[in-house]
Amino acid sequence: MKVLLSLFLSILSVNCVQAQQRFEYLPFENYPERQFKLDFVYTDVLLSRGRFEVAYRWDGPHTVGLGMGWLSGNYDFNNSIMTENDRYVSGFYSNLSYKVYLHRNVNDHFSFFRITPFYQSANVHYNETGWISYEQNGLTYYRRGLIAKKYPVKTFGTNLELGFEVYRDFFAFEFSFGAQYREKLNTDVAPVQFDSGDQMTDLDFTGFSPYISSRISFYFF
Repeated sequence: MKVLLSLFLSILSVNCVQAQQRFEYLPFENYPERQFKLDFVYTDVLLSRGRFEVAYRWDGPHTVGLGMGWLSGNYDFNNSIMTENDRYVSGFYSNLSYKVYLHRNVNDHFSFFRITPFYQSANVHYNETGWISYEQNGLTYYRRGLIAKKYPVKTFGTNLELGFEVYRDFFAFEFSFGAQYREKLNTDVAPVQFDSGDQMTDLDFTGFSPYISSRISFYFF
């Protein structure tokens, strides 16, 4: 009996030492060591938008960010894969963000939650047939022709995301998914040829939609 008891205690002590050695490699903090980083949100490229965000981890797992972006590209406004109705869009995008790290494993993979309120102001450029006035010999004449116009779209919204971050010293990769709510703020009505506003992919859509984001991060200190 004493032999069995001593054998059991020996095995238990060895297992405790091994467990202690394993847990010594586990980081105590659930967040990266570095505090300041620059993000490039490259999923926004699919929206013809480039966006950068600076973020600072100011208190433990809590991180705040400020993002700026620009829109420059063609958008399809007829919701049909059979015909094209591309319009050139230009504008800017800005956002705030709050991110909290939830968990960290031994491979420096972090899970997180992020909320991102944003504002976007865009102009859709298009041509419309109408009357153009011009003067000749002191008289005013009118002729039919194409008139350059803009359809302004101002939206405000919020993203709610859950994601993970792969952290390697000065470099990180993020992937997140969640939901987005956005609302068109201005009352300008889209031209009838746009067939716009009723699909989640439309620039002037109001409502909820799924949201997916991926970004590359560069830590500085």
